[in-house]
Amino acid sequence: MFSRRILSGTSRHVNVKRMITTVKSMEVQEFATIIKEPNFHKTYQVIDVREPDELAIANCGPEIINLPLSASNIWSSDIKLGKYEILDGNKPTLCLCHHGRRSMMMAQFLIEQADYENVYNIEGGIDKYSMECDATVPRY
Repeated sequence: MFSRRILSGTSRHVNVKRMITTVKSMEVQEFATIIKEPNFHKTYQVIDVREPDELAIANCGPEIINLPLSASNIWSSDIKLGKYEILDGNKPTLCLCHHGRRSMMMAQFLIEQADYENVYNIEGGIDKYSMECDATVPRY
């Protein structure tokens, strides 16, 4: 499972950059402000790790990158090697899921295994976003 790979890590070398970089938290209100900016995707990238059927129920727009956590075996190696062209490790990366747990796993993966530095977990996920920022986004 994806979470075990994150936690078990196989590297024998200590990467000091990884030790000092941590996942940052972002409240849904700040997330809402960002994604309302006309070209936010030029400055930020948003990764939604929910399943396609969850996105069909509730989503934040077409600029969101969907990388279902359940499919990590398909995309994780390319991201670790910097070969996943749709992502830019230099952009602030905002990770989103239903409640914030799966997105935290993704955020940790990006920092610990892919050397990303500016990674945020959206606290409370799309559910909290729907409740506090945009009631037009359905809850499930």
